[in-house]
Amino acid sequence: MPSTTEILLALGAQDRLVAISRFCDLPSSLPDLPRVGSGLNPDLEVMLSLRPDLVLGTAAQRGLPFLDTLEQIGTPSFLVDDTGLDPLFSDILRLGEVLGTPQTARLLVDHLQRSLRQLADLTRQQPHPTVLLLVHSQPLCGAGPRTFAQPLLEAAGGENVLDFGAWVQLDTEQLLHLAPEVILITHEVDYPTLVDRLRPLQTLPAVRRGRIHQVTAPGLSRPGPGILQAAYEMAHFLHPHLQVEPSE
Repeated sequence: MPSTTEILLALGAQDRLVAISRFCDLPSSLPDLPRVGSGLNPDLEVMLSLRPDLVLGTAAQRGLPFLDTLEQIGTPSFLVDDTGLDPLFSDILRLGEVLGTPQTARLLVDHLQRSLRQLADLTRQQPHPTVLLLVHSQPLCGAGPRTFAQPLLEAAGGENVLDFGAWVQLDTEQLLHLAPEVILITHEVDYPTLVDRLRPLQTLPAVRRGRIHQVTAPGLSRPGPGILQAAYEMAHFLHPHLQVEPSE
């Protein structure tokens, strides 16, 4: 998964990577690596030919058949729990222990937690507009309170219009009922197409006020080191008058 690749890179383990998913991005300074398909449908034959000591994935892959095969042949796997920030941070620390980089993992988690607290302090006294976090447009799907995106939105100074569930599918009637003041979309969503689709819904506050924004930082859909940049970018859209930049 792209998020786990980014975690490995942040932990300084780039020299141990033997393969990545077809959606992963690597810095130009690193050589390209074999790609083993998508996280939900990996090419097990290619994966096994590389003889990995560890296969790293996320909670979204739990129950997939390829994990059973890996277990049967004795190849261990580690699924990062990215259903919330607390379990994500805990698993980054656990992964640091597995990789022998516990200090780097602790520094990373401390930096992410500290920077999110600083952002929350900056936005706490600001008005909190109601926000829909759209992660898919066909069909419309929003991030609910039971996702890692919820605390990022809270730190950015927004109030989620969804008060239930994790990844919630919506129709137009539900969207009109929710009436978000701001719509934030992930970097994968086709922004021009979505705006054209929503433009006729002039009773929607976000449409009427022109407050549909694309969060270009991939951390809003890749729970890992990039979550910080995503949270600060959301804060910029929600509170453009504030000077918000993550600390180094």
